Amino acid sequence: MITRRGLALGVALALLPAVASAQAPAFPPDSTMAKIAKRGKLVAAVKNDLPLFGYLDPKTNEYTGFEVDIAREIARAIFGDPNKIEFKSATTRTRIPMVKEEVVDVALATITMTPERAKEVDFSDVYFVTGPAVGVMKDSPMPGRKLEDYAGKTIAVTKGSVYEKIVKERVPTIKVVQIETHAEILQALQTKRVDGVVTDETNLQSMGRHDPNLVVAVPPFEPYSKYGAAMKQGRPEFVKFVNGVIQNLKSSGKWTEIYTRNIGMAAPAPPPAN
Repeated sequence: MITRRGLALGVALALLPAVASAQAPAFPPDSTMAKIAKRGKLVAAVKNDLPLFGYLDPKTNEYTGFEVDIAREIARAIFGDPNKIEFKSATTRTRIPMVKEEVVDVALATITMTPERAKEVDFSDVYFVTGPAVGVMKDSPMPGRKLEDYAGKTIAVTKGSVYEKIVKERVPTIKVVQIETHAEILQALQTKRVDGVVTDETNLQSMGRHDPNLVVAVPPFEPYSKYGAAMKQGRPEFVKFVNGVIQNLKSSGKWTEIYTRNIGMAAPAPPPAN
């Protein structure tokens, strides 16, 4: 039997293909979307140091990037206005706690979905797929084109990243150093405090915007990273709503537009939901 709440939510979700409209849909009064609408803005956690995905431009004090634009589309779907949004800067270590502690409504911050993280937050459908790679400075020795070639080297990862575990399991003799942000990792590479970094290839591309001397030494390897939007557990209607936004972006061609604008290259086919 369809409840009144379920019917109202279904009506709201049915309106998603017209998210570009200035007319905001009506939501069940006790839904997360209604609470966000009443507040007057969506609050989203994004990165602030990755130009391709989430970047706070010091000249304009504006956030830009692929995930920033996806977040704006969620705001558009709620309010009919992509600018009714407040961004909060997140690091790899802080992004999940920000969701759990309700500092933000949603986090789109290059979050690789894992079974361990799914115990702490709920995830949307996949909106981006990449893979881990090794980055080094051009003037640094490049031992080889496989992770195993970096045995005995010092490799940086961001705090809270899945890659410390992966690197140590694959090559136990690699010394892994955890560093808070990608910006600080780039400084460590420039000063030769570390020999390389393991992070998603797209993160390396973003870091390369700050310093073109950063190059990919080991191309992406498994396990590949599937990015999803993180939300507080116990809000299934919000997860369903965000999934509707992502699905519509993929089917309408808007995902491709956002990819091309931010990543700066020909877009692949949008990734499947899972």
